[in-house]
Amino acid sequence: MNKSEAGVKAHQERVVKSISDALKFGVTFQPSKERWNRTTAGTPNRFELRATQPLFQSAATRAKGGRCQVVPLTDEDREGFRLWASFREDWQTRLRGEYDLVSLRWAFFWGSQVREEKRLVLRAEWELGGDKHAQPHWHINWSELSELRDQPLGAPADVEQQLTGILDLSVAGVHLPMAGWTHSREVPACWSPQPSNISDLEHWCKTLLMYVLHEAPSISRYVMHAT
Repeated sequence: MNKSEAGVKAHQERVVKSISDALKFGVTFQPSKERWNRTTAGTPNRFELRATQPLFQSAATRAKGGRCQVVPLTDEDREGFRLWASFREDWQTRLRGEYDLVSLRWAFFWGSQVREEKRLVLRAEWELGGDKHAQPHWHINWSELSELRDQPLGAPADVEQQLTGILDLSVAGVHLPMAGWTHSREVPACWSPQPSNISDLEHWCKTLLMYVLHEAPSISRYVMHAT
């Protein structure tokens, strides 16, 4: 999906508006390189979504490494935990002034604003031109959620505190949408419809967020030490 600098900016303005309208607070894209529009051919350019107000902004550090900016999707529960989202676009410079959209990636976390370490729950990705896997596709990152179950009895108090609100997180109630059969030839890797234009990707970005917001109450948990 090739765009000029002006085309990239116009696209991202539309994405920002649709996400801001859904979340009811302002967001913007932050480029990984301040002068991304002056990069040479083959240079990767990452744009990460972030809130325009600090009140709605946090960061998430995954248990397996990696850090990203996140914005809240739900209200805090009684212990300060909530569902968070990160969104990023990866572009690559084709020529000076021309850029290829490589991928769009949503990631959804569970955690508190005061702690940067948050647990990755779901990922939704669309890798343009990808031919090894179905596109777009979901990932359920249950391994990160279940790792804490292996903590030994009598673990230190700080570890036990981390377990509260995370150990019993459940994604079993989320109904993951399926439309792969409409694009299938023989195997799931063929379930990769190609967008006809960038508006298709913008629509996917918006409707996926709306779907997760709709399903957010189903991402439930209970307090481990509740009486």
